[in-house]
Amino acid sequence: MYNPALKEKSAVVSYGEIVKLSLPIMIGSAVQNIITLTDTLFLGHYDDGGVAFSAIGLVGIFYLMITTIGYNFSKAGQIIIARRMGEGEAHQINIGLIVRSMLAFILCLAVLFFAITKYLTPWAFSYFIHDAAILKASNDYLQARAWGIPFSYSGMVAIALYTGIARPLVIVYTSLILGITNAVLNYVLIFGHYGFPEMGAAGAAWASTIAEMVIFVAFATHIVLDKGNKPFWLFKSLRIDWALVKAQISLALPIVFQSVVGMGSWLVLFLLVENMGQMELKSSTLLRSVYMMLMIPTWGFSSGLNTIVSNLLGKNEPNLVLSVVKRTALICAATTMILAFGLYLYPYPILYVINEDTMVVNATIPLIPALIALLAALSVGAVYFNGIIGTGATWQSFWIQFLCCIFYLLAIYLSVKVWQSSLFQVWLVECWYWVLTLFVSIWYLRSYRWLSAKV
Repeated sequence: MYNPALKEKSAVVSYGEIVKLSLPIMIGSAVQNIITLTDTLFLGHYDDGGVAFSAIGLVGIFYLMITTIGYNFSKAGQIIIARRMGEGEAHQINIGLIVRSMLAFILCLAVLFFAITKYLTPWAFSYFIHDAAILKASNDYLQARAWGIPFSYSGMVAIALYTGIARPLVIVYTSLILGITNAVLNYVLIFGHYGFPEMGAAGAAWASTIAEMVIFVAFATHIVLDKGNKPFWLFKSLRIDWALVKAQISLALPIVFQSVVGMGSWLVLFLLVENMGQMELKSSTLLRSVYMMLMIPTWGFSSGLNTIVSNLLGKNEPNLVLSVVKRTALICAATTMILAFGLYLYPYPILYVINEDTMVVNATIPLIPALIALLAALSVGAVYFNGIIGTGATWQSFWIQFLCCIFYLLAIYLSVKVWQSSLFQVWLVECWYWVLTLFVSIWYLRSYRWLSAKV
């Protein structure tokens, strides 16, 4: 049995190594955040009485939930690839088979979610969204966004490959391509410039969909031309190992359940806030946009930690796991709080960039202290939680999040429907959710029960 008190045989993973791996991943893991934020930013300046801006606050979360499901299926592939890299050259020839099998399954999944988004969501949202104009804008957005799902999911396989082998620099370049393409097309299609029709919310959706198609082409081109992929036998054959697909699904399923539970809880929050009134929804949408920008370091460091932890276990160095989790949490918290301090000092300029409606900005300013408290808890809690995922103990991490989300949903419902709390108090509930997640994650990591997880 492993004894955590044993003297470490290897050097502790340095802060520099953590940052070197995590920084490109930070940018890559923010791909969907970049898309949603760009859509929100341009729609915040679209003159339709704030209808499209309110709609993106609702359906943006729904679409983000769908893409997060795909991302988390690919994360299982990332963890397996990192483990094989840690085990040495003899195991690295299996990486091509892992990638092909992951791609086959994730494309099947993309077809399923395309059908759900295209044909079922208009009916489902009609039961939850009470404002007719917001409902129409929401449906217009999702009808166009559905076409981007297969391209988005395919790009996630490429991100999993380059993150797993710890060569994530290409993710930076492709993310820049995506961001520029999406911004230019948003400007053209939302407002109807250069002879194009004014499309509003639908224009934002088509801009994002086309941008995902472009980044798919960029990833595919790079993978084919990258000579560094030769040892992995990516194109040695077209064979797919369905037993390996099954193993990936088994590892990924609890991670996916986590994303459904987590993002679903967020969707419930916004549906409840929509019942509080349009101003509450608009200010929450604006706050969520800032939140998504400031949480990018957390998801970047967390994804990098998945690779580092899995690689360490592949090298049979479990004694280093806790130290690297602690170091990653410290860097992540420091980075996030520096950015949050900028928001605290200059809230008006930052918020006006996203939405120039003075009433919405003024309603959002009092919520910023709640957001900063939330970011402090998130930046540490999410890192420790992802340390568990990196070990391969994904079912255990699912149950941790599931139980914490039960607490979160109950608290949100009571706050809005029973206690009729202020919007500030409603947002503060998520802070307590991450505090609870942090303490449970620390307990589990220190128990070393994750040593029995197989990848």
